[in-house]
Amino acid sequence: MRRNKLWLLLVTLGLILLLTACAPKPTPAAPTPVEATSIAKPVEATPTPTPVPPTATPMPPTPTPVPPTATPVPPSPTPAPPGLTYENPALLGEAAVADNDIELTALGVMRDAWPKIQQANIFNAPPRTGYQYILVQARVKNLGPSGETKKVNLFDFRVTGSRGVIYEDSWLVIDKPLEGEFFGGGTVEGELPYEIPEDETNLILIYDPGLESTARWLALEELTFPIVSPIESAAEAEERGRKKGEPAPLGEAVLSDEGLEITVLHVQRDAWQQIYAMNEFNEKPAEGMEYILVKVQARHVGGREQTVTVSPFAFRVTGDKGVIYERPFLVIDEELDVELFQGGAFVGLLGLELAQGEQGLILVYDPGLGSTARYLSLGQ
Repeated sequence: MRRNKLWLLLVTLGLILLLTACAPKPTPAAPTPVEATSIAKPVEATPTPTPVPPTATPMPPTPTPVPPTATPVPPSPTPAPPGLTYENPALLGEAAVADNDIELTALGVMRDAWPKIQQANIFNAPPRTGYQYILVQARVKNLGPSGETKKVNLFDFRVTGSRGVIYEDSWLVIDKPLEGEFFGGGTVEGELPYEIPEDETNLILIYDPGLESTARWLALEELTFPIVSPIESAAEAEERGRKKGEPAPLGEAVLSDEGLEITVLHVQRDAWQQIYAMNEFNEKPAEGMEYILVKVQARHVGGREQTVTVSPFAFRVTGDKGVIYERPFLVIDEELDVELFQGGAFVGLLGLELAQGEQGLILVYDPGLGSTARYLSLGQ
C-alpha cells in the first residue's frame, strides 16, 4: 500500500511539471530608459536663500561743490615813461629819453625875453604886436658809447601850447643856443627862442629829430588839461563847398576830409603895395596880372590825425576864365603855414596871383593825399 501511495505521488508531480512546461511564458516589460549616468549622484538639497531687503534705486553721487574760478585779471600795464606822448609830457626838470639815446630835460622858460634877445644882437627884430619872445632853457645828454657822437640843433625842437599851434624856432641870434656835437657821456645846455602869442599857456617843448627818433614831449610850466580845449565844427560846414559851381559863400566855413575847417574872412585885390612892404625882394606881378591877399581862418576840429599841417601850397585861385592859377613865390607876413593839434586854430594870409580884373573868384583848397577839393567864394 505504501508502494501505491509513492507511485501516486510521483504521477502527481509529473503532471504538475508537464502543466508548468506547457503554460505560456509572460513577455518581459521593456526596461525604463535611464540617463547615461555612470554613477547616480545624490541630489543635494538647495539651501534656502537668506532673504535680502529690496535695494533702493541708487542716486547719482552728489558732486563735491567746487568754488567758482575767478576770472583772471590781466596785470595792469606798466605805465609808459613820461615824455612819450603829447598827453603825458615829462614834467619840468624831469628827464625823457629819446630813441637815439639822447636824454632831454627842460629846465625852465623865460617869458617876455625881448630885452635879453635885443641885447644879444642889435639886428634881432622885435616881436610882432600881440606876440612875445620866450627863451626855453634845456639840457641834453648823450647816453651812447663814449666813442660815438650825437648832434642837436635848433631845428630839432618846437613849442606848442593852449592854442594848439606848433611854433617853429625863431630866426634870432642868441647868446647860448642849444646846439652842438658831443661824445657819449657828454652834456650840453642851452636856450631855444620862440615867438608866441602873449596869451599862450600850457607850453610844451617838442623834441623831434625826424627819422632818428619819435617825438618827445617836455612840459615848460605847470599844465592844465586838456592842453587844448576841443572845438566843434561850424553848422553845415561839411556840406558846403564840395562843388566848384556851389562854393561856400564868403565868411562861411567848409570842412575838409582831414577835419580842417576853413573860412575866408577877407579878400584884398591889387595888393602889390602891401606885399612889397612885407619884403622888398618880392617881385612885381607879371604883366596883365595882379596880386590878391586872402585872410583865412583854419581850425582843426578833429579827424583822422592828431595834427594837421596847413600849407599855402594847398591853395590856388580860379575865376570866370576857368584858369587855375598857381601860388606865386612870395614872402608873406603871418602866412597861413602852420601845424595844428585837434582844437587848434590859426588865422593867416595867402598871397595869390591871377589875371587883372578877373571876376567870379573862387579859392580852391586841395591838399591831396586822398582828400577831395573844397571851394570857397572870394566875392560878395
